This record gives sequence, structure tokens and C-alpha cells, in this order.
Amino acid sequence: MRKIFVVALFGVSITAAACGHGSSSSSYSPKTDFESPADGELTLYGDDLEIILHNVNTEKVKGLYSFFIYSDAQMSDLVEETSDIGEDESGYVRWRPETKFSQNRPYWWKWSVNFTKDGEDQTKESSLRRFMVSKSKGMNPLSPRDGGYMDLNRADTPALGVLNLYTYGDAQITYDFKLYSEPDMSVEVDSIIGVPQQSDEIYTSWSMDFTGDVIEASSAATRGLVEGKTYYWRARAVVDGAKMEWSELHSFTVKNFCEIQGTGYAEYITEWTTARECDEILRTDPSAALGPPNAHGYMDQQDPGYGFISIDIGGILGVEMGRAVLDGPGPDVRVYEYVSTEPVELFAAESEMGPWKSLGMEWCGEYCEYDLGRAGMTYARYFRLKDMWPPSASCYESAGADIDSVEAIHLVSSASQCVN
Repeated sequence: MRKIFVVALFGVSITAAACGHGSSSSSYSPKTDFESPADGELTLYGDDLEIILHNVNTEKVKGLYSFFIYSDAQMSDLVEETSDIGEDESGYVRWRPETKFSQNRPYWWKWSVNFTKDGEDQTKESSLRRFMVSKSKGMNPLSPRDGGYMDLNRADTPALGVLNLYTYGDAQITYDFKLYSEPDMSVEVDSIIGVPQQSDEIYTSWSMDFTGDVIEASSAATRGLVEGKTYYWRARAVVDGAKMEWSELHSFTVKNFCEIQGTGYAEYITEWTTARECDEILRTDPSAALGPPNAHGYMDQQDPGYGFISIDIGGILGVEMGRAVLDGPGPDVRVYEYVSTEPVELFAAESEMGPWKSLGMEWCGEYCEYDLGRAGMTYARYFRLKDMWPPSASCYESAGADIDSVEAIHLVSSASQCVN
């Protein structure tokens, strides 16, 4: 549901009349005391945009409104327009554009109104306003994912991360975080205000340091987050000084990664980011890369196949494995690729935010294999697959690496194997 911030300025027309501004309609023109989206407002990608005006002088003079939306501040590219929209009985004017606005970019809009003053038809026009469309819908947790885990090895220096809400570059964005030990948010473990958005990654993180703190009062020996305990956190963005709503409350449990039992395949998608927009791709569901390999079907417009995702040229797909992958003899992880042979670089980490270590680039036909030992890692639970074709390559129905499955060759077998 789209959130609208109403400015409490209603009743201005009554005050104006009481102060001797006159009651003749010739003394008035339409005047707005509320506009949405406000200039500089961040709107959530995927929400239905509704433009709303309120004419404070509606009892004196009404008008017919036109709206214009542009993709640039020079107004050279008109995205959509409408005209002859009247006010309701309370003076509100509403319009829902049909355009599907692209994520992570600004748009500009303005309005004009035709009305009668002193017996003559007149036009009044607003200045240009800007609104910004977020990269995704709302505040999304990246690390730890909601209901996920934090590695026990990171419990004394934990980090929380959210996907960046908007990165176009024309807004100043910071993030606030709060960490709790109880689901009712009655016990705050730590918090921070004003973490600057990280521009070199898709996320912004906040790192804590509990190496010298006792945070579990019942156990004076416990330093850092407590093993086996579930914690709760939330975050919000502040865009050009305007505070967005707090996210929903997310949870994670501190665990030894070697003790988490799951399958030997990717079980969760942590990210899918592309270097460009390619609308020709047919398979765009990242969850198709989860579980055992099952891609099938000839790839064309009539028979697009199934069981895989085309991540686009230069695209990145992040996955969380069902169990931690162990560095054993030879290759440790296998990536199944479909349709054709593609260059794929694989990165490994112990959390959704890294630090990412490259396991090298391989040409993937039916599959390709990678060795954790190449990066000096003993175990990993998270992997990032990056298509290595240059982003200037053409769009087509299966652009980029076509990922069918990610499989662990060597799995952890004891709690003592997940050590830094």
C-alpha cells in the first residue's frame, strides 16, 4: 500500500476569508496546500503511483487540471500526460498514471489548471517537481536474511545489512539500524543512526564490535551474540532528511554453520542484480536455480524451457547453500549451466555480504567446478555467480549465464570444521 504523507494545512481557505480577503471568486485562483508525490519524495517500486492535489480555494474557484510526467528535468521526454481532471467536492484532484515506472531512477512532473477569473479563461502552471522510484519494494534485509543465521565465528563482530533503496545519485541517503534480543523490542542490544549508504556495493551494512562487552547478563562469560539465541532487527532509510518508515522486524539465530542441516544445493536466493535492463530475457525467476539440476526444453520464444534463470550479461546471482561447503580434495562446488557455454566467475563468503573471495572464472557448459582452497577458505555457505561477458553485448532471450543449479561437492560433516 502506498504511504501518503499529509501536510496538516487544511482550513486555510476559511482563515483567508475571515481575514478579509473577500468572498468574490474573482479574488481567487486555485491554490494547492498539498501535493503528492512531494518534490523529492521517494516512491516504492511496484506501488501504484497516485498524483494528488488539494485546492485550498475550492469553495471560491474550481478548475480543470492537466498533468505531465517527464523522464528528464529538461522536459524533452514526455512519459505520460492527462487533462481535464476536475476536483471532488472537497477540492481534491486525483490521477493514477498507467505508466510502469522503472526502478532506481528519478522522474519529473508538473500540473497546470484552467479556470475562470474575472470572466476570462486563465491558466496557472506549477514548477517542475521530482520524484524518485526505489530499487525494490520497501526495506529489504540482506544479511542475515529474515529467519536465517549468523555464523558463530562472527558473533563478537556481527554485521547487519540492507539492500540499498536508491542509488541513482541525486539524493543523500543514510540508514538507521536497531538490534533487539526480544521480539517485542523491549530489550535493545545496540543501535545506530545515520549510516551513509555504501555506493560501491548493492547494500549498506552496519558492523558492531562486542569483543569487550558482556551482552548476556545471565552468563558473565558470554561476549558477543549468544550461540543458539534468536535476535531481532529492523532498519529504515533517511532520504534527503526525510525519514522513511521502519522495516518489518527481521530475525536471525546465531549458529555454528557446521551444525545447520540442509541439502547440498542452493536453498535461498540472496540477490540477483543486473548491469542493464534487457526485456528480451524469457527466464527471470531466480528461484529456478535452487535445488537439484532440472533445466529442460529448447530455448526459443515458442518453447522457452524451464528450470533455470538467465542472469543477463554482467549479471550477478547470489545463493545460500542448504549446508556449509567444505574445502576438500579437488573441486568443492559445481555450477550447472544451461543453453550454451558461458564464462562465470564464482565468489565465496561466510555471510551474505562477504567479504567475497574469488574462486576464479570458468567456462560453463553443462557444468563447471570451483575449489575453495584457491581462495584460502576452509568453508563457505554463500556464493556469488557473475556473468563475465561485457555488458555491451546484445540482448536476447537467454542473455547471460543460464544457471540451473549450484551443488556442493564436499559438505561439512562435524561441528569442528567451521573454523576461521
